[in-house]
Amino acid sequence: MRNKIFKATLWSLFSEIIAKVIGPIGFLVLTKILSPKDFGVVAVATTILGFVNIISDLGIGKVLIQEKGDDEYLLKINNIGFLINSALGVLLCLLMIVFSTELALFFGNTESSMVIKVMAAQVLFNSLSTVQISNKKKSLNFKFLFYLRLITVGTPLLVSIPIAFAGGGYWAIVWGQVLGSFLSTLALWVNSKWKPKFQIDFDLLKQILSKSSWNSLDQIFVWLPLGVDTFLISRYMTSGDLGIYSTSRTLFSTAISLSLGAIMPVIFSVYSEISTDESRLKKTILSSQKIIFFISSFMGVGVYVFRELIEQIFFNSKWVGISDVFGILFLLMGFEYFSGAVDEGLRSKGFFKITAISTTVLSLVSIPVLFISIKYGIIVYVVVRVLLLYLTDPIIYYFSKKILGVSFFDCFINTKNIILCSLSAVFFDFLISRLELSALMLNLAKAIVYGIPLFVFLYLEKDEIVKYKKMFGKEKV
Repeated sequence: MRNKIFKATLWSLFSEIIAKVIGPIGFLVLTKILSPKDFGVVAVATTILGFVNIISDLGIGKVLIQEKGDDEYLLKINNIGFLINSALGVLLCLLMIVFSTELALFFGNTESSMVIKVMAAQVLFNSLSTVQISNKKKSLNFKFLFYLRLITVGTPLLVSIPIAFAGGGYWAIVWGQVLGSFLSTLALWVNSKWKPKFQIDFDLLKQILSKSSWNSLDQIFVWLPLGVDTFLISRYMTSGDLGIYSTSRTLFSTAISLSLGAIMPVIFSVYSEISTDESRLKKTILSSQKIIFFISSFMGVGVYVFRELIEQIFFNSKWVGISDVFGILFLLMGFEYFSGAVDEGLRSKGFFKITAISTTVLSLVSIPVLFISIKYGIIVYVVVRVLLLYLTDPIIYYFSKKILGVSFFDCFINTKNIILCSLSAVFFDFLISRLELSALMLNLAKAIVYGIPLFVFLYLEKDEIVKYKKMFGKEKV
């Protein structure tokens, strides 16, 4: 069993690496060919699709993975899960097609109507795949899921880029995503030994729905602010603005996934293992907080400092102004990870309700504030949108002090050198940006004002770095 878990972990790791390499490559190539408007048109359909997929799934996939029992019992719950998901998938797919025009008008983007109709097929494909994916995960068959992930991220790369070069516009993104979903669903059905039988146990149906509904509710509140973003920007601004905003968020998600994607799941497992040892847990939380905040803050500051250069390298002339949006977003979002390790600490102690409540409160408070801020332009909206995320911190630190013994002051003292050095880089960048320098000299100066605070921090933390090396390095025999 241990060997099986080890192999599953390796294949899962390979899957993440592939997704984090191929996906961003395709995305960055498309930004060189397509316009912000193209991404904005697709963003409307993608936002709707995200909500509909939450409804069609109902959190049943997680329930199927967790359930235990004999073969007959598992067959019954698989059948029930399939019938629920497939019925909802068909219904929601048809509703998206029938009301595509109304949905596009609601978001203020009539061009999205046909895109919504085509991308509705993904709801059906996803609903037909839930049971098969759950069974693969339950049996730890991550080798197959690796190849499946390869299909999912590779197909858009192979399909979208040629269509984009041929002048297909936003349809390049659409057909890449739809075909990727279709091929992954087809691969799952061909490879799956399980096939549905149309029989249903109504008592078991109630049992499954009672467990899965809470998962869906939590996911809806996570999605809600993203849905509001798309609605407000598309209604009160342009498709180009929406494309710039959604692309900036995608860039940040990709960067965080590449930098912290391998760390966050591990620290949750470590916290869970030592959660009963309060002293050790507190030390571990503070150590991981420093690592996570160092990576996120200096990454955010780095992108902010070199934002114009990044725009010149990765975007065409149609994306003028995107550097201001993703620069501010990276800077503020990077500092928002100040409480990331503490949040995971609360989860490791089983206090999921606290994080769920904070997410719900954030969603409800954010909506009216965002409706006001949208009137002041995209930059103000982005600043307000990100700063609202900080509203959950008082709730997090109130409970973390009581439950974990970790206060806001502890975390501030723990990361004071990071805060001082990273903000110094931002301050000096502000000063040199006011000078009249050539592009070459300006970027050279930016490299200096970013590099010096980074090296100062590494010098101040040299003793801590030695400890980390000993902790993670191999012992000499």
